[in-house]
Amino acid sequence: MVIGNGLIAKAFDLYKSNKSILIFASGVSNSLEHRLSEFKKEENILLEVMDTYRFEKFVYFSSCYLNDLKEKGKYLFHKKRMEELVKKQKNFLIFRLPIVVGNIRNNKGLINHILYKIKKKQELYIYKKLKRNLIGVDDVYYFTNKILLDNKINNKIINLSSKHSWLVQDIVNEIELILNKKAILKFIDDKIENIEIDLKDIDSLTFKNDLFCEDYHKKVLRKYLK
Repeated sequence: MVIGNGLIAKAFDLYKSNKSILIFASGVSNSLEHRLSEFKKEENILLEVMDTYRFEKFVYFSSCYLNDLKEKGKYLFHKKRMEELVKKQKNFLIFRLPIVVGNIRNNKGLINHILYKIKKKQELYIYKKLKRNLIGVDDVYYFTNKILLDNKINNKIINLSSKHSWLVQDIVNEIELILNKKAILKFIDDKIENIEIDLKDIDSLTFKNDLFCEDYHKKVLRKYLK
């Protein structure tokens, strides 16, 4: 069963008729979100689903950046609370994701924000030293599906991301090349401490793909933005 209708939910269409695994993909995905009403909406849906359905395994998607203990944003605080609710399930898997890239276009998330600013020829403010990690939505499905089929990992939080993080400026530069348009960049100088994402669980997997390549961000951006 799949709960949700967004980017990740659509990637897991094949699980809609699955009677043993519940994929919860109805959560807040925009890390810039700050409205308490949106957080409460996800919490209510999550609690209702837990109260209504019984599945052998409960799958939830969270954020890699919960590893950054210095980050005090409302979004990450909310995701941490949701993780604690999910961990009460008898059998769960929580996949912490970086920025997910796909074909859906809206004004949510870093990549769509960059696209919007470039296309509208508006100033784009970024932190000069900030790094971010990307993953294509197809790779989210690929790894999650493999882990679920393998069925050897249970009741665990897994960071599902690339080994490499990239300066946001480099991500913008790649999008400029794809669009053949220049961004109006404005840099914010601030003390940024980029976190290292713990990938020991992913490193141990034998079914690897180009998620581990240094130029993965270029491949994933060109795949979904062209």
